[in-house]
Amino acid sequence: MGDYNSSGGPWAATEPDEPVTAAPDWGDPPLGPEATAVPIVFALICVVGLAGNLLVIYVVWKYERMKSVTNYYIVNLAVADVAFLLCCVPFSAAGFATTSWHYGLFMCKFVFYFMQVTTMATCLTLAALSIDRYVAIVHPVSSIDRRTPALAMAISGCIWIGSFLLSVPVAIYTQLVEGFWYGPQVYCQEQWPSPQALRKKKKVTRMVAVVVILFAACWLPNHLINLCSQLKVVHLGYEVYCMKIAALCLSYANSAANPFVYGFMGQNFRKSFKKAFPRRFRQTAGVFRQ
Repeated sequence: MGDYNSSGGPWAATEPDEPVTAAPDWGDPPLGPEATAVPIVFALICVVGLAGNLLVIYVVWKYERMKSVTNYYIVNLAVADVAFLLCCVPFSAAGFATTSWHYGLFMCKFVFYFMQVTTMATCLTLAALSIDRYVAIVHPVSSIDRRTPALAMAISGCIWIGSFLLSVPVAIYTQLVEGFWYGPQVYCQEQWPSPQALRKKKKVTRMVAVVVILFAACWLPNHLINLCSQLKVVHLGYEVYCMKIAALCLSYANSAANPFVYGFMGQNFRKSFKKAFPRRFRQTAGVFRQ
């Protein structure tokens, strides 16, 4: 068997028809001393922060006398700090050491989303802690029954739920963006919609709101009559029977009215309707001009 690295090996047996063009060498990007210093500092922050916050969580969990309202809020702060240090700081450090995002779209969305979640949870917990201290100082006696660890845990849970929900737009609008700096690069950035796109979304939102309101208005009479009849509020006479028929007609008419709402308020639907029936729309337009 021939030597694949020698000039007479199989790779040299045939000559390519066209010369092979090598990828252009853009050179290494000029990274400064912060490319090394910042990750080292961030690593030290992570080690110290994780050790300190985990110790706080352990002490409050271990000793019964530490289970106070204030300490529960402090534990919530420690949990937010641990989550931030674990999930966000390493990727921020990598951003100083590299020039491109190498971790894919999912991690791009997750890191930015979780960074927003932990920041919001920290701010809301600090607000709750400040209110708790105000109540404890200004109303020390009357607040004893209300300031309980169970309430502090419930508020902390609501803080996390609210933080996860309110941060969803960050996950939606964080995208991978291609760029060029000493060669092709990929960046993880928040790409919020333009004013024109927001106006289009507002139009769609108004159309959806009209559809919902129309549905409620059409079906409400029928449900009210059914509810009153079940609760024996009204006597099922001929007048109620006629009202029931009218309410049924109104509720069923909702399904026929929705396409008119789409056509009247939805610009894309109007354009598609005109493309589907161009001759009919031209005739209608001529009648209106006359």
